[in-house]
Order: sequence, then C-alpha cells, then structure tokens
Amino acid sequence: MKTKLPVFLVFFFTALCCRAQYGNTIDSLLKVGEKMQLDSNKVRNRQRISELYRGTNNKKAEEFALEAIQLGKKIKWSAHYPSLYLNLSRVQNVLGNHSSAIKILDSTIKYAGNQSDCICDPAEYQLQYLFNYSYSGQYDKAYQHGIKALKLAEETKNQNQIARINLRLGEVRQNLHDFEGAVKNYETSMEVCRRNNFEATLNLNRWMLAKVYIDHFKDHPKAYKLQKDLILSYRELKDSAQLSGALNTTANGLIKNSRFSEAKVLLLEAYQIAQKVNYKLFTQYICFNLGKVALTEGKFDEAKKYFNEGLKIAKETDNKDALASVTNDFSNYYFAIHDFPKAFSAEFEAESIKGDTRAKAVMNSMADAEVKYQTEEKEKVILEQELQIANQRNWILGVIGAALITLLVILLFYTNRQARQKAQFAAEKLRLQTEKTSAIVEAEETERIRLAKELHDGVGPMLSLAKIQLETAMNQTQFNSIEQESFFKNANTMIDDAANEIRTVSHDLMPNALLMHGLVTAVREFVNRLSLTGKVKVSLDIANLDERLPQLTETVLYRVLQELIGNIIKHSEAASVQIQLVRHTNELIMMIEDDGKGFDTSQMANFKGIGLKNIISRVDFLNGKVNFDSNPNRGTTVIVEVPLV
Repeated sequence: MKTKLPVFLVFFFTALCCRAQYGNTIDSLLKVGEKMQLDSNKVRNRQRISELYRGTNNKKAEEFALEAIQLGKKIKWSAHYPSLYLNLSRVQNVLGNHSSAIKILDSTIKYAGNQSDCICDPAEYQLQYLFNYSYSGQYDKAYQHGIKALKLAEETKNQNQIARINLRLGEVRQNLHDFEGAVKNYETSMEVCRRNNFEATLNLNRWMLAKVYIDHFKDHPKAYKLQKDLILSYRELKDSAQLSGALNTTANGLIKNSRFSEAKVLLLEAYQIAQKVNYKLFTQYICFNLGKVALTEGKFDEAKKYFNEGLKIAKETDNKDALASVTNDFSNYYFAIHDFPKAFSAEFEAESIKGDTRAKAVMNSMADAEVKYQTEEKEKVILEQELQIANQRNWILGVIGAALITLLVILLFYTNRQARQKAQFAAEKLRLQTEKTSAIVEAEETERIRLAKELHDGVGPMLSLAKIQLETAMNQTQFNSIEQESFFKNANTMIDDAANEIRTVSHDLMPNALLMHGLVTAVREFVNRLSLTGKVKVSLDIANLDERLPQLTETVLYRVLQELIGNIIKHSEAASVQIQLVRHTNELIMMIEDDGKGFDTSQMANFKGIGLKNIISRVDFLNGKVNFDSNPNRGTTVIVEVPLV
C-alpha cells in the first residue's frame, strides 16, 4: 500500500483558509438573509454563508449547506442542485467524510448528466473526485479523475483550477512514489500561482515540494528555503491554522536531521496554535513529533503524554496511517525505557495495521507472476512453431507498417496544424472583441465627460449671464402693466429651470463624486437624489468597500446601476428598491431587488430595448456575470458578480 502523506490532511482547509477575517461579511449576510423572501437569492445567501464558514466552523458550514439544499428543493431550483450538492461535498471533505463526499458526487453528477438545463462545473466535480479518492488511498481512480479535470480546466483556461489540479496530481504521484513527476506538477502549479497571485495554493505547493526535497532527494537547502517562505507567508496572512501545520512540517524535517532543539521551538508554537483553533487533524502529528523530541531529551513521561494525546485523536478520526505512525512511536518509547515485550508488541501491531492491504498487494503480485510464467512457457512453444512463417511475413509487415506510420505522421501533422490555426483564430477573435468592447466603453465615457464639461462650463455660464442681464433689465425697466412684469418674471424662472436641468444632466453624465471620491460616494449621492424625487423608496447596504476600485471598474458598475434603476422607474411600477454592494476577497457582488410587476426572463432575448443589452455587455467587459431572476407579479432581482483579480 502506498503511504499517504500525513500533511495531506491539511489540504482539507485550503479552499477558504482565511475565513476568520470575514466575520463582518457573515454577519451582514445573515442579517440580509433573514429579511429575504423564499426565492433563489435566499438559497444563494445560505450557500454563501456555508462557504464562508467552511474551514473555520465546519458544523455551521454543514448546517447552512443542508439548509440551502432544503430551500432549493422547496422552490424547485433544480438547475442549481449540482452546485448546492457540490458545496455539501466540500464540507464533507473538511469533516473527513470522504466516502460520503464521493456518494454525493456520484448521485448529483448523474442527475446533472440527465438534465440539460443543469448548471454544473465538470472540472470542479472531477477535482473533488480526485481529492476524495486520493485521501481514501485509491490513487489509480484519483489520478484518472485528475487527468479528466486538468483537460477540462485547460479547455476553459481556468487558471485557478489548473493550479489546484496540478497540486493534487502532484500529491497523487508523490503517494505513488513518482517523485520526479510530482515535482513537475508542483512546479507547474507554482508557476500558474505566481502569474495569478494565488497565494493560498502557492503555499500548499511550497509545503508539499519541501517534503519531497527532504524525504526523497535529500536537498535540504531547497526544502528549508521553501519552508521559510511558507511560514513567512502564513504569518503575513495571519492564518493561524495553516501556520501551525507549516511549523510542524518544518520541524519534521529538522527532526530527520537531528536538529531537535530547533524543531522543539517550532513544535511548541505549532501546538499552542493548533490547540487554540481546535484543529485536531494537525494536533495529532504535532504531538507525534513533540513525543519524538522528548524521547531524545530523555523525558519519557512527557513523550508518553504527547503520544497518548496523538493516539486519542487518531482513533477518533480512524486515521490508519496516523495509528500506524503513533504505534511505531510507542515501540520506540518502550525500547527507550527497556520494556522490550511491549516494544516488540507495539512494533508488530504497527505492521498489522497496514498488513491487510500489504498482503493483498503481495497476493496480486504472486498471481501476476504465476500468470506471466505460464504465458511465457506457452509462448516458447508457439514461437518455435511459428518462427519460419514469421520470417517470411516480416518483410511484408515491415513495408505495410512503414507506410501506415508515414500516413499516420502526415495525418497527425495536418490535424495538429489545423488545430493550432483554429486556436490562433479563436484567440485573435477574442482579443479583437475585447479590444472593440474596451474601445466602445472608453469612447462612451470620454464623450460623456466631454458633454458634461460642455454643459457645465459652456451652456451653464451662458445661462447665468443671461439671467444676470435679464434681472438688470428688469431692475432698470418701468413696467407699464402687471402682465408685462409677469412676462419678464416668467422668463427669469424659465432660465432658472434651464440652468437646474443643465446641472442635473451634467451630473448624470459624469458625477463629480465618482471621479473625486469613488463608487461608494457616487452611489450614495445617486440614492439620495433618487429618494428626494419620491418616485421610489430606496435602501442601500454596502459592506467591505473601504478601498477604491480601478476607475474604469467603478465607472462601468455605476453605469450598470444607473441603467438598472432607470429600468425599474420606467417599467416596474415598484414601490421600493433594495441595493446591496458587497466586496469579497476576489469579487464584488452588486444586488438590486425591487417589488415591481416583474417580467418573464425566458423572453429576454425578444426584448427590443437596448438597456438590458447594455447592462450585459458592460458586465462582460469586466469579465463578470449578471443574473436576472424575475417572474410576473413577483418583482425582479438582478445580481452582478465582477472578479477583482
């Protein structure tokens, strides 16, 4: 049986390793979710909370994942079942329930395959299979799913998935003792991470690659450089959980090089952190190493205490590798205190834990050897009988084979050339489309700014001058009648109205607050002006937007919000509108919800207006997604998701 790496356990917590800093986000989502009516947005709210809890409070993560599934079933949101169950599968990962996670994946991927309208990310499903089969010790299945996942991710050019899949494939190869192959996968993943600033995945690659260098290539300088970078990164990220694991792994390498005093300093810090965040999976391996260090110091009672603590956790999690490891450690402990019967008994027990699988491997090997032997004997007889016939046919087969190989090479060359040309054409088409969209958006904003300045700096002053001259004329004129005086006053009022209208149009074209103070201030001013009109009641909720976004991103989002609110006022007959702006680590979510008459989203393609098309094209320009959720007489919810990395 291939030995599973102890530190492999830490990767259950990689997806959301810094959740503690999102406490305010969770509170905000909980508050918003309680006020939501039962629809798809409430389901998304519960799923998002589950994702944020995953890795920090896994019981809460499971609770909200199940609630999201139940709510999804109530509203018959079948298209998103795979997404909801995929989240539950990830929760089972961090809980260590890998067989349950695989069953969830099996059931939902079959459902998704039979339903044409299902929303499913095939690469993520294959990646989850890879992860669960790998941790279950079924490395052949894990590798097969990993290759499928990598192919799907490369087709969609999803850099995050490519980085994570290469990391997992490296782990599988490492467990199969293909260490050179593992290094290639880790280095590929690290290169993708560095290009895209995927710090969390980069740290995991550092972690695993350092272990390969220490355990199998004995290249300690490279390993220690990686571990130093790893610990520094986790300290900067203030990620206590992963820091404890990194300290333990580094200490493990020091122990193998008999640098026990240095290892102990790191282990004590790791133990304190792991106890504080209650990560038992980390704690057991830290205890094993603390026990080993205590043995070298002759502190036998202390060593036994740590070994017992690690053994208790290993039994709770039913971790066979950990049980074998600590049992072997107890054997060394009993040898150290000269209790040789118990030492030999513990050594035998450690071997027996792995014995069943090892025996099965031996039996399979023997069976293969027997079949091979019998086959070779038969082949000798057949070879002698057919030798003469084979010699006569060899030259014919050689000619045919050469011709076939030549034809195949030509065909492969032609096919490969066509594929490259097609890929180049698609890439060039995408580049031109992106440049065209960018040029249109930038030209439109430039023209808005120019018009705003023309109105504000040109027409506005002219109206002010006309008003001054008219008022001067009024003061110097002796009116013959009330009607004549009223005529002049009406003209003066019309000039005031025109000046106010010019200021309003100029501000709508390019709000000064957007240029000077950013999106948050501009949106607040926009909402205040809208509220003063009395046309609709507006509520605004903004979270985690303390820093400014790139100017073009802020401008595009502001225009999208303007267009959406304009549509609501013109068409929805809504009495109230809720606007939410929430920034997460790698994305910004803008949600606009109204209580108007709604519309049939299945007919969106037939709408003649350009408003919705403008919204979609602007969000596409930011590589974002926009989702319209509406039904007649049930209001409308629009969710805009824009990546920030």
